[in-house]
Amino acid sequence: MLHDIGALSLEKRLDILNFDYQDKLRHTEKSYRFLKNFGPFSRVADIIRYHHVPWDNGAGKEYDFEPVPRSSHILNLADRVAVLLNRGADILDQAKEVRGKIERHAGSLFDPQLVEAFNILSRKEYFWFDVTSPRLGDILARQVNLNRGPGPRGTPEHGRPLLQHHRLPEHVYRHPFLRGGGGG
Repeated sequence: MLHDIGALSLEKRLDILNFDYQDKLRHTEKSYRFLKNFGPFSRVADIIRYHHVPWDNGAGKEYDFEPVPRSSHILNLADRVAVLLNRGADILDQAKEVRGKIERHAGSLFDPQLVEAFNILSRKEYFWFDVTSPRLGDILARQVNLNRGPGPRGTPEHGRPLLQHHRLPEHVYRHPFLRGGGGG
């Protein structure tokens, strides 16, 4: 994943897959440094830099006297949900346990408002199907305009989707998070 690009060794990459791993900020700083001067990703560098800052009952709004973007806290929550998922098991059988673990860390690791929004959304079966969809990258790319090839106008590469496009059920495209909104 792009946000973990700073975890350079296999050992670090495996460590960050542990939900309770504590030394996460070292790789986020490296990720930030890789991305801050790279045009296409420079605008997300700060989000990635702070994506493992714990909420710590509101103290996580800042880190080293710098404001932490809310998007960083959203990425942290999404990242930790992804770590909890067992891709080989039925996703709906895992939903309650994942929701419970996230809820237990509301206020400490996660912004309680984000946990509340997660709980509302994750009670819907389609949320879990969307999360595990092999086409999720395609959906998200469309939302941030990364789905068009960089080729010059008039070439076959211009405007070509970077990811293979397959049409998903309409409810996926109406999902508030995919329309740029939030909540339920």
